[in-house]
Amino acid sequence: MSNIEDFFKIISKKINYKIPKDHINLIKNRINGITQDSEELNKYKIHNMDYPPKINNNE
Repeated sequence: MSNIEDFFKIISKKINYKIPKDHINLIKNRINGITQDSEELNKYKIHNMDYPPKINNNE
C-alpha cells in the first residue's frame, strides 16, 4: 500500500468518513495516476530558478 493511500485512510478515520464501496476503485485508480505522474515528473530536474526553467533530462 502506498503512502498516499495510508494518508487518505488516516484522514478518513480522523474525520469519521467512510468512502462508498462503489468509489473505492475510482479513488485507487486516481491515486495510482497521481503516483505515476509524480514519478514521471521526478525524472526531470529544474536548474537555476533566477531564469526561466530549463528542463534537463540528461542528468
